[in-house]
Amino acid sequence: MPTPKENPKRWYLTMLFCVVLSFIVLAIGPSLGYPPDAIRDIALWIGLLAPTAAIMGVRAELLKKG
Repeated sequence: MPTPKENPKRWYLTMLFCVVLSFIVLAIGPSLGYPPDAIRDIALWIGLLAPTAAIMGVRAELLKKG
């Protein structure tokens, strides 16, 4: 099984998953009865993981080339 350094596409899939999960939390959260402030905060934290995963993907690509 390749490590994340050998397969940067995993980081990009993780980024996409974080973005989709953030939208799902924003869409489904109110129907579950959570307060709007908590929903927004949770979605924001999940959404902040997406750029981090993108940066790790770029780093993995650079390590792969070098």
